[in-house]
Amino acid sequence: MCARFLIPLFFLLFTTTLSAQSNWQPAVITTADGERLIGKIDDRRWGFRIRQLRFRPAGSQEVQRLFIPNLISFSVADRQYSVGDFSVNTSPRSTLDLVKPERKSVEQSPKALMLLLEGPISLFSYVDEQSNTHFFIKKRGGEFTYLEFGRYLLDQQNSKTYYTEPNVFRDQLFSLLRDCPKLELEISRVKYRQAPLIKLFERYYACSNERATYELPRTEGGWSFGVDAGVVRSTPDYGEIEPGAIFFSGLSSTDPAAGAHLKYRFSGLSGDVAVRLGVWYESFDVTKSVPLTEASGPNVTSSQEYFFNERSIHFQLGPEAILVRSRFPVVLETAAHYHRILDYRESRFNQRIENGMITTTGLAYDFANTNAFSLSFGAGLIIGPGRITLRASATRRKYDQFVLNLYRVGVIGSYEF
Repeated sequence: MCARFLIPLFFLLFTTTLSAQSNWQPAVITTADGERLIGKIDDRRWGFRIRQLRFRPAGSQEVQRLFIPNLISFSVADRQYSVGDFSVNTSPRSTLDLVKPERKSVEQSPKALMLLLEGPISLFSYVDEQSNTHFFIKKRGGEFTYLEFGRYLLDQQNSKTYYTEPNVFRDQLFSLLRDCPKLELEISRVKYRQAPLIKLFERYYACSNERATYELPRTEGGWSFGVDAGVVRSTPDYGEIEPGAIFFSGLSSTDPAAGAHLKYRFSGLSGDVAVRLGVWYESFDVTKSVPLTEASGPNVTSSQEYFFNERSIHFQLGPEAILVRSRFPVVLETAAHYHRILDYRESRFNQRIENGMITTTGLAYDFANTNAFSLSFGAGLIIGPGRITLRASATRRKYDQFVLNLYRVGVIGSYEF
């Protein structure tokens, strides 16, 4: 795989990613003036705070920008949003950033709440700019109520953080759902998360023999195909070497690599989890020369030489999960690799040049194409249909003469169709 091929591929990957982020979906909007607008909204991963909508009226190619404070509600791609001036607890939830209860912070502004479940009491969610999720409820014909959640610092001792999560939202649920006493134990244990809250409210509806009149459409699962390209830094290291072997440090090589993958994404509340099957091609050369000054003279040059070449195809299988949903979601991945070694050569020797005559002593290996296994871990950012991932892997191979540990770190760009 040569650089002449990879440069156009990278250009195509990123220019296509930038141009393919638009995703026009059928939409209905109600403005603060009571006007009803029908057309399409450019919907691009709304797991973050929505400040404005890119709207294209039906029968027109003109793009309008509609700001959240000027709206009452809107629906897009079968998802429904209610707009209003709401307050949320913006105190940090990350353990490293926690504050004392007296430093609690509240933010109030126009927000678009996404409807999760509609029934006698409806459930809504909102994700702030720190990717923290907040939940609201609304009785049929009533007002919105914020289910308050907070995490506050108690103390920090010996690198340990002690914190508290006041039971406010559960107390609110006890009061609101008290006409279904059999839910008391479940309410006392429910987590401030989407899936358990949805299950709780579904059970509450069943208490009065009702069912949800609307449920947030579940993420559709299915297969997708993608291409991958990037640069990989390969570093060989030796665990056990035969006596008298030449030892080198600082060996590495940075080379282009490319591949493709199939991915199956699960549906429903597990839509952030996928299984990935990939094929990945790598080719690299590691060379190093170390002068031996003590063995050199006016007419003599002496050095230690190292050469390592490998071409291989990696078959990858493993899970990935979206860890943080934001404007650019954070994804984690891991995979098991089976390496089909196409070609592997290695030599380690002393080279002596005296009066133009070259003499070498050492070992030159030409092994059979021994296959190998490895594990890789990675983290990346999703940008529309593309992503950038930092991936690392390690391989251990045992030969008759030595043990080879091969470490790889790569920056990978991917595009999915």
